[in-house]
Amino acid sequence: STSRFPIGLLPTAVTNYVLNRTTGDFAINFGNLCEITLPPDNYLATYSKTIRGKIVQNKIAELDGIRVWAFFKWWSITGIKMSGDNLVFEVGMVTAKYPKDKFDVAPDCDGTAKKADS
Repeated sequence: STSRFPIGLLPTAVTNYVLNRTTGDFAINFGNLCEITLPPDNYLATYSKTIRGKIVQNKIAELDGIRVWAFFKWWSITGIKMSGDNLVFEVGMVTAKYPKDKFDVAPDCDGTAKKADS
């Protein structure tokens, strides 16, 4: 059985995505820079307009485009790994583990409502 990544890792504002099923490389596009508050510890996270990465067996690797504000500075999340019922977030050499079910719901970007309708 392939375990799937929970939908709550991505905000709802995805406009489109590209996935190479052979290599696992992907790019996910958002209309705008997106800010959300991650559920477990209420960290502020920003998603660039385009996020890139690579899906390799139960892991999102080479992640680029998601940053988290913690301990008074911005950190880039470089990988997300599945470990049983947990998700392990990799930030450089540091990891943080959270229960997967905290991410069952896709969050809305904060402030997207303020965006002018084009």
